[in-house]
Amino acid sequence: MPADAARVRLRLASGETVERFVPHATGSRERPMNDAQLDAKFRSLCEPVLGPAQAAMLLARMRALSTEPVPMDVFALAQPEA
Repeated sequence: MPADAARVRLRLASGETVERFVPHATGSRERPMNDAQLDAKFRSLCEPVLGPAQAAMLLARMRALSTEPVPMDVFALAQPEA
């Protein structure tokens, strides 16, 4: 089985077995995430730590990182405010 594959098998109380196989996980080379999926994942991980406003600002600045005069300054936004 490929490293990015998963198989789940459940035996229900009724005795029935339900199985699901995913040959390639979302986000793998074979099933890459689109920009909307990446943004949603970023927000879901960052907002609880940074808050919605700071996470949104960090995401916008990271999306435009190639145009930043001092790219390392963007990473200061990754620190939670005290």
